[in-house]
Amino acid sequence: MVKEIERDFLSLLKSPFSLFTLLLPAPLIAILLYFTFGNGTLQKMPIGIINQDQTLTSQDIIFSLNASPALQIVDEYGSLEEAKEDLRNAKIFALIVLPYGLQSNSKKGIPTTIPLYYNAQFLLVAKTLQSKIMQIIATSNVKLKMAKNLVESKTFIGALSKSAPIMQQITALYNPDSSYSQFLLTAVFPCSLVILVCASLLNALLRDPRSAMEQKVEIKEMLSVLGAKVLNNTIFYLIWWALMMLFFTYIMDLPMRGEWWILFLGALILILSYNAITLFIFSIAKESTRAISFISVYSAPSFAFAGITFPTNSMNTFALFWSSLLPVSYYLKLYIQQANYGGSASLGLEICFSMLPFFLFGLVGIVIYTLRSCK
Repeated sequence: MVKEIERDFLSLLKSPFSLFTLLLPAPLIAILLYFTFGNGTLQKMPIGIINQDQTLTSQDIIFSLNASPALQIVDEYGSLEEAKEDLRNAKIFALIVLPYGLQSNSKKGIPTTIPLYYNAQFLLVAKTLQSKIMQIIATSNVKLKMAKNLVESKTFIGALSKSAPIMQQITALYNPDSSYSQFLLTAVFPCSLVILVCASLLNALLRDPRSAMEQKVEIKEMLSVLGAKVLNNTIFYLIWWALMMLFFTYIMDLPMRGEWWILFLGALILILSYNAITLFIFSIAKESTRAISFISVYSAPSFAFAGITFPTNSMNTFALFWSSLLPVSYYLKLYIQQANYGGSASLGLEICFSMLPFFLFGLVGIVIYTLRSCK
């Protein structure tokens, strides 16, 4: 077994493509996504204004919109026709129309509608834009009522209670900054990592004519070969997992409220599960092109079915079924439970153990290997 581990490691060093697969994609993905998301919050989203009222009230709303770090007024249009092309080309994400009579109607107590048009194609941007703009308009609405009610009530508290009789107190839990980095990157990285786990093990199997099923060997030798390759691949990607967690904790400053040893156990089972699945797929496919095709179909959509961007309780039956077939779905549940919520060790272990049935794929793969490639 030790000799096979050394042999596999030496064959790795002699294969430029294997080294590339193992060493470069993970840090490149991390750097690319880190600089793409930045601090994880949406800032200076471009919007447009049609200021038909041209009064102090409309100017105050424009000032409030520009003062928000999430918004930036990039252009003021004379009509909807002028703004339509910029909305269509995503030069601006939203358009606000401040209609004629806004100030005079507010003084007379006549309700005025402020139309808001936004590009809902960009879902996350659209939801953030809508929320920020609605907050600013609601605040402006209270200001306008305050001026009138202050004359009647004579006191600030009385005027405020008339202007906004019900106040809201919203407390964001576990992600108080509404950071998309914490929301997305902690899912994208593990989903990318498991694809690399599969690709690296498949490449390792193809490097050796015995594990590539091109040469007949004894059962004991085949078990040693497969064991060495799985062990090396697991160690390599556990190191990448550890670096990923250090990146999350110390560079991105994401919370870690749970137990490190439970997350390590979950990562170990996760990597072994994908090794087992890769072994099973290659033993059936028996050819690299078919194997990588099956692995791609299985592992590439992991992010969509992991239950992060779209909750599992809202998925249809097929999506739930596919999510249950992905070990990374269980790992992400474990990560959120431990890192964000600081959940109990017993619940964490329960999630870890729910990944163990995926090892059966590896056992079946080994049986197929012995039937096809052993003397």
